[in-house]
Amino acid sequence: MKTIVLDDDPTGTQCATGVTVLLRWDVSSLIEVLRTADSVYLLTNSRALNEPEAVTLARNIKAAGDAAGLALGEEIQYVLRGDSTLRGHVFSESEVFLNSGNSIIFLPAYPEVGRRTIDGIHYVRIEGVDIPAAQTEFAQDPVFSYSAKTLIDFVAEKSARKGFSFSLSDVRAGALELSKKFASVPAGGVILPDAESDADIEIISDAIKLLRNSGQPL
Repeated sequence: MKTIVLDDDPTGTQCATGVTVLLRWDVSSLIEVLRTADSVYLLTNSRALNEPEAVTLARNIKAAGDAAGLALGEEIQYVLRGDSTLRGHVFSESEVFLNSGNSIIFLPAYPEVGRRTIDGIHYVRIEGVDIPAAQTEFAQDPVFSYSAKTLIDFVAEKSARKGFSFSLSDVRAGALELSKKFASVPAGGVILPDAESDADIEIISDAIKLLRNSGQPL
């Protein structure tokens, strides 16, 4: 399996190490990179586009990525890297890569800079204080405004899908137990795990790998 990461803002790739980042791409360039690498980052900058433009771009990327995967004989996994303050076209873009049976893992946490999800509420650290994202200036963005305090309500506000929250206790029970809980989410649901630290994110990542290895559509 190969992974194509769509990064919707130039700041995101600053966190990426050991991967090729493409500013422009086509089927040939994706084949060239993925022939020897497991993943590639595409800097889409789609947060600067309007929603129809962002969706069209995502469709074009999927077509190119699927063609590259076919040429290489590899399954392609798509990952969307978005904003840890909940701005962007994340759900409309995600729909391009999904069918009705797929679930979504939505994980906006970025603990290193104080963006954490606890008890289903996403927090942004501002001047040393953890504030619910919905109460920050980011929620008043002229393009990507939102009012939902919990991530379950945020999913309902921004998409037609239903969110399912998982606590830090669920996460820290370990990847195997967490993967079983994720597997219980109905088809089409949005999985919303709490994450307070990088260690939590590692557990979530391991749970996702277990799910994918079992054939769970994500």
